Amino acid sequence: MSWPPGAAPDYIHDETLTTLKAAADSKAGSTVPDSAGYIHVSAITTDANDWITLPPIKTGRMIHGYSAVAHGIRTPASSGTKINDVVSDGTATAGITATYSWFARATPAGWVLTVATKFGAAGTTVVPA
Repeated sequence: MSWPPGAAPDYIHDETLTTLKAAADSKAGSTVPDSAGYIHVSAITTDANDWITLPPIKTGRMIHGYSAVAHGIRTPASSGTKINDVVSDGTATAGITATYSWFARATPAGWVLTVATKFGAAGTTVVPA
Protein backbone atom coordinates (compact mmCIF):
# COMPACT_ATOMS: atom_id res chain seq x y z
CA MET A 1 0.00 0.00 0.00
CA SER A 2 1.15 3.50 -0.75
CA TRP A 3 0.72 6.00 2.11
CA PRO A 4 -0.28 9.67 1.53
CA PRO A 5 2.62 12.16 1.50
CA GLY A 6 3.88 12.77 5.03
CA ALA A 7 1.87 9.94 6.54
CA ALA A 8 3.07 6.85 8.32
CA PRO A 9 1.04 3.64 8.52
CA ASP A 10 0.19 4.14 12.20
CA TYR A 11 -1.46 7.48 11.35
CA ILE A 12 -3.99 5.97 8.97
CA HIS A 13 -6.51 4.14 11.13
CA ASP A 14 -7.39 0.80 12.54
CA GLU A 15 -10.75 -0.92 12.74
CA THR A 16 -11.29 -0.23 16.44
CA LEU A 17 -14.90 0.74 17.14
CA THR A 18 -15.29 3.50 19.70
CA THR A 19 -18.68 4.61 20.97
CA LEU A 20 -18.95 8.25 22.04
CA LYS A 21 -21.63 10.41 23.63
CA ALA A 22 -21.60 13.97 22.27
CA ALA A 23 -21.29 16.62 24.99
CA ALA A 24 -20.46 20.30 25.38
CA ASP A 25 -17.17 19.70 27.17
CA SER A 26 -14.57 17.96 24.91
CA LYS A 27 -13.78 15.49 27.72
CA ALA A 28 -12.76 11.86 27.23
CA GLY A 29 -16.31 10.54 26.66
CA SER A 30 -16.81 12.89 23.72
CA THR A 31 -13.28 12.96 22.25
CA VAL A 32 -12.14 10.61 19.49
CA PRO A 33 -9.21 8.59 20.85
CA ASP A 34 -6.02 8.90 18.82
CA SER A 35 -6.13 5.17 18.05
CA ALA A 36 -9.76 4.95 16.92
CA GLY A 37 -10.62 4.22 13.32
CA TYR A 38 -14.39 3.90 13.50
CA ILE A 39 -16.65 6.07 15.67
CA HIS A 40 -20.27 5.46 16.64
CA VAL A 41 -21.92 8.52 18.17
CA SER A 42 -24.72 6.84 20.07
CA ALA A 43 -26.19 9.66 22.17
CA ILE A 44 -26.06 13.31 23.17
CA THR A 45 -25.76 14.75 26.66
CA THR A 46 -28.07 17.76 26.27
CA ASP A 47 -29.13 18.52 22.69
CA ALA A 48 -27.99 18.67 19.06
CA ASN A 49 -25.58 21.50 19.97
CA ASP A 50 -23.37 18.95 21.76
CA TRP A 51 -20.22 17.85 19.91
CA ILE A 52 -17.44 15.34 19.62
CA THR A 53 -13.82 16.39 19.25
CA LEU A 54 -11.45 14.96 16.64
CA PRO A 55 -7.95 13.98 17.81
CA PRO A 56 -4.91 16.15 17.03
CA ILE A 57 -4.39 16.17 13.27
CA LYS A 58 -1.83 13.86 11.66
CA THR A 59 -1.68 14.04 7.88
CA GLY A 60 -3.04 10.88 6.30
CA ARG A 61 -5.23 9.90 9.24
CA MET A 62 -8.73 8.64 8.35
CA ILE A 63 -11.69 8.28 10.69
CA HIS A 64 -15.01 6.72 9.71
CA GLY A 65 -18.11 7.45 11.74
CA TYR A 66 -21.82 6.86 12.10
CA SER A 67 -24.06 9.17 14.09
CA ALA A 68 -27.30 7.82 15.52
CA VAL A 69 -28.04 11.34 16.79
CA ALA A 70 -27.55 14.89 15.50
CA HIS A 71 -24.43 16.58 16.91
CA GLY A 72 -21.41 18.66 15.96
CA ILE A 73 -17.74 17.93 15.34
CA ARG A 74 -14.88 20.17 16.50
CA THR A 75 -11.09 20.09 16.66
CA PRO A 76 -9.01 20.33 19.87
CA ALA A 77 -9.19 23.67 21.70
CA SER A 78 -6.61 26.29 20.67
CA SER A 79 -5.24 24.01 17.93
CA GLY A 80 -6.07 26.31 15.02
CA THR A 81 -7.08 23.17 13.10
CA LYS A 82 -9.63 23.50 10.32
CA ILE A 83 -12.54 21.35 9.24
CA ASN A 84 -13.42 22.01 5.60
CA ASP A 85 -11.36 25.22 5.60
CA VAL A 86 -12.92 26.72 8.77
CA VAL A 87 -11.04 26.83 12.08
CA SER A 88 -13.14 24.59 14.29
CA ASP A 89 -11.43 24.67 17.67
CA GLY A 90 -13.81 27.03 19.40
CA THR A 91 -17.36 27.90 18.52
CA ALA A 92 -17.35 26.80 14.85
CA THR A 93 -18.84 23.31 14.75
CA ALA A 94 -19.47 21.00 11.79
CA GLY A 95 -23.07 19.81 12.10
CA ILE A 96 -23.84 16.12 11.56
CA THR A 97 -27.40 14.94 10.87
CA ALA A 98 -28.80 11.94 12.77
CA THR A 99 -28.40 8.61 10.94
CA TYR A 100 -25.63 9.98 8.69
CA SER A 101 -22.27 8.35 8.12
CA TRP A 102 -19.25 10.61 7.96
CA PHE A 103 -15.61 10.42 6.97
CA ALA A 104 -12.81 12.67 8.23
CA ARG A 105 -9.50 12.71 6.36
CA ALA A 106 -6.50 14.64 7.70
CA THR A 107 -4.63 16.73 5.15
CA PRO A 108 -1.85 19.31 5.54
CA ALA A 109 -4.59 22.00 5.34
CA GLY A 110 -6.83 20.43 8.02
CA TRP A 111 -9.61 17.86 8.22
CA VAL A 112 -11.75 17.20 5.16
CA LEU A 113 -15.16 16.05 6.37
CA THR A 114 -17.74 14.41 4.11
CA VAL A 115 -21.12 12.91 4.96
CA ALA A 116 -23.52 10.39 3.49
CA THR A 117 -27.20 9.76 4.18
CA LYS A 118 -28.41 6.50 5.72
CA PHE A 119 -29.03 5.35 2.14
CA GLY A 120 -25.44 6.04 1.11
CA ALA A 121 -26.14 9.15 -0.97
CA ALA A 122 -23.66 11.99 -0.63
CA GLY A 123 -24.86 14.59 1.85
CA THR A 124 -24.48 18.33 1.37
CA THR A 125 -21.09 19.91 2.05
CA VAL A 126 -20.52 20.41 5.76
CA VAL A 127 -19.33 23.95 6.56
CA PRO A 128 -18.66 24.57 10.25
CA ALA A 129 -20.53 27.54 11.65
